[in-house]
Amino acid sequence: YEVLGYLEGGNKMEVLLVAVKKEIVNSFADVIEAAGLTPAIIDVDYFAMESMYETNYEPQTAGEVIGLIHIGAHYTSINVLSNGISTFTGDLPVGGQEFTDSLRRAMQISEEDAEAFKIAGLMNGDKAADLEALLRPTAQSLAEDIQRTLSLYGAIASEEGIRNIYLTGGGAKVVGLTSVMEERLGVP
Repeated sequence: YEVLGYLEGGNKMEVLLVAVKKEIVNSFADVIEAAGLTPAIIDVDYFAMESMYETNYEPQTAGEVIGLIHIGAHYTSINVLSNGISTFTGDLPVGGQEFTDSLRRAMQISEEDAEAFKIAGLMNGDKAADLEALLRPTAQSLAEDIQRTLSLYGAIASEEGIRNIYLTGGGAKVVGLTSVMEERLGVP
């Protein structure tokens, strides 16, 4: 938990409470210990994104709403910050692997070749196809899923909409994804 602020002259407080299954925490701790390290702090991925944002960018201005979207291999995490405080989080079961799978199916190639093509844009050292065009349908689908999830935030938010979105994770590097996201969400 973390105390976010005090209300009514200190008689009440706003508290952020996070619950995570013990098995998940233990699995992360086990990996850290297997690497010969001792875990001191294990953060929830949403708040780790928030910490990275706060470390790398200027503090939010009053009333500013920012979207942080992490596109990992198998899922996408969304964290909306309002006035520097996380006000909405959500996950989507879609990530960078979906782009690899779509290339594999469209080009009828191995998963390894599809992953290499997705990352480098080259097939056997040559530019074999228009990578951005091949990935666009998957990018549009992901952008639509994100838009639906963010619409949940819009339904509960009393403030202005999201002004900026920051993409992180390996999936954020997919060719053409940023422009599809900007186009679909109407937010830089």
